[in-house]
Amino acid sequence: MKQHICSKQWIAGAIALTWIGAMTPPALSQERLGTSTILFDEDTIVEFEVQFTQGANRSEFGVIVNPDPSITSVTDATTFNQLKDRGRYVPLFVETQPFDQIATREDAGAFRNDPNFRVGDFLGTVNAGTITDVTRQGSVRVPNVEFVQANPRAADGRGTITVAYEFEANTPYLFYLGTYTSANDVFIRSFASNNIGAAGSQGDLASARGGDRGEAIFWEDQGEGIFNPAGFVELVPSDDDFNDFVLVAGGVLVEVPCVKLPNNIR
Repeated sequence: MKQHICSKQWIAGAIALTWIGAMTPPALSQERLGTSTILFDEDTIVEFEVQFTQGANRSEFGVIVNPDPSITSVTDATTFNQLKDRGRYVPLFVETQPFDQIATREDAGAFRNDPNFRVGDFLGTVNAGTITDVTRQGSVRVPNVEFVQANPRAADGRGTITVAYEFEANTPYLFYLGTYTSANDVFIRSFASNNIGAAGSQGDLASARGGDRGEAIFWEDQGEGIFNPAGFVELVPSDDDFNDFVLVAGGVLVEVPCVKLPNNIR
């Protein structure tokens, strides 16, 4: 009797790739995540790998489920927290502190292949514990989010964390970046990825199949937030460097038809 594989199979792997035989990967309904609405026609799992941040604010990155495209930013902390509590905003990565240090030329050696890296800017890394994943909130698992791996790479300081998020079929999504002041950790605002001037991307998920890195997603937090003793946040003008939060998407999984294997495979 022939065996069948009826589970999800890797079809692309910019970050991690597992392949069975010489199966032809099915086409994705959306080959690029981009910064506008994301919509797949099959349940699709995408891996996200974060490498570093270069913003003065403390940040968190995540997914907006069933977004209202007309709302491109949220400036009220209560509203933002309610959206997270209701599962509309799902964090994938958070910074535990705004940054580790000011980036030096020595740091640039570790990040020399990344065009978003800038000497003299604030630097947050996985190795120093500034960046971590959000796969659980307390003892509760975050829906649709799975931890994949952590690669500390202590020798060169360029550690990474990878998580996987499952996009449900026919459900619209956007990304978001939430920001907090470096002093007093006061909420500043969150940006949706369709906010002009907040996010950019380069590459696509399809390119991952050919061994390229995948799709880079990078953010501009639009200015450092300074907590004023009078009780409000002042914003320093934006430097528009689009390196405040940088990550890569790849390693895509979709539901595929059962694959018949030869009888001699066990």
